[in-house]
Amino acid sequence: MMRGPAAASAREQHRRFIVLMVQCIFVLLLLEGVLRKWALSGIEQPLIFIRDPFMIAAIVAYFAYRGDRLSPLATGFLLTALMLFVLALLQAASGTASLSMILGFRFYLLFVPLLFIVPETFHAADIRRLFVLCLLAAIPVGLLVIAQFHSPVSSPLNKGLDDAVAGRFTVTAGVVRPYGPFTFALGQATYAAFSLAVLLIATVARSLGPRSRMFLFAAGAMVMAMGALSGSRSYFVPAAIIAGCMLAATLLTGMRTGRYRAFLSALVLIGAFLLVFIVVFPDAFATMTQRQETASASEGTILNRMWAIVAAFGPYLDDAPLLGLGIGAGTNAGSFLATGERTFLLAESEWARHVLELGPLLGLVVIALRILLCLYLLRVALRAALAGHAPSLIMFGFCGPLILTAQITGNNLMTVLPWLASGLVLALERQHRFVAQAARAKLTMRLAPAV
Repeated sequence: MMRGPAAASAREQHRRFIVLMVQCIFVLLLLEGVLRKWALSGIEQPLIFIRDPFMIAAIVAYFAYRGDRLSPLATGFLLTALMLFVLALLQAASGTASLSMILGFRFYLLFVPLLFIVPETFHAADIRRLFVLCLLAAIPVGLLVIAQFHSPVSSPLNKGLDDAVAGRFTVTAGVVRPYGPFTFALGQATYAAFSLAVLLIATVARSLGPRSRMFLFAAGAMVMAMGALSGSRSYFVPAAIIAGCMLAATLLTGMRTGRYRAFLSALVLIGAFLLVFIVVFPDAFATMTQRQETASASEGTILNRMWAIVAAFGPYLDDAPLLGLGIGAGTNAGSFLATGERTFLLAESEWARHVLELGPLLGLVVIALRILLCLYLLRVALRAALAGHAPSLIMFGFCGPLILTAQITGNNLMTVLPWLASGLVLALERQHRFVAQAARAKLTMRLAPAV
């Protein structure tokens, strides 16, 4: 067994390898749709798994890095995986298992380790590099979104996984809901919201963003353009939550330090976004207003829609089989295996699908775990904000609602960013704690009487 400097060097190599794998996963998240839609459309199905080898490599390297010293989150993940594995065996014995079960394990488990891998391996410099990479990617993605919005719905720029025009999502008649480099509008809306959180963090904590103000300005303009042209409530609701978390975090920081510059910057950024949305892209504002009126008439208000997502699982508690209908049976991939079509085979709501796939008992356990994780992340983020560190709460504004209710175990585009962002909430708080401890230690040494 290696000891001393050799062991430390090996651990550092493992850590750097893990960080590299996570960075590759993020890049492939953006490239997957480009490959599947345009570059390699003939083999688009296998490309769904393009990120998986990198995630598996990161998990293996992580356990080598940590050895037997697993964190509570990592231990909880292993127990949850064991619980689902036992359920899968019972489902197989009862005859409800199918090939979709393999995909179900992937959706439910594969990218969850980002939750604890990122905070345990990322240093401040690694977080900054990931944020700069995100903002750098936002520039070409933003330009693509602008081109898609101003192109006809039938344009090749606006294609999904096939050339069919009928299934392409629109804001209103003749106005496309941009997919960006992704295969569906939800992926683009989620990436735009994540980029917004990164932009706001880079604005209030300059050490976590690009050094160049010109670069930050260019990236910020594209991030705002992506959001303004998204045409989706899946962007505007998260964006409002992120903005609210930013205002709360910077206000708490100001109350602690007596400096309200970050809070004023938050107000300026929100005003700039509204200016971009209403003045620079008036067509987008008009179509989104019309879209909201139409959606409210058919689905109710945004609050009604959010409540329907949460409450949808209730009616299934008495009807779902005790062991469920099969892990992964209700995912888009599972429905494709069963019917040849990508659709919500069991239920659109995530909580309802948990109950149907896993059974009422284990379904409620998984729902409870998601609620508890969301509350834990909120507690960590608030603790950081009260200590004068805003970024964790801003990032929670993005991932908290997604961890709570979004389709993170049923949609291929949603398997990475919520878990990556959750890990970043913890990593940002952890790095701030390290800096604060180092500062206190340095102050103690300075105040110590000379011997």
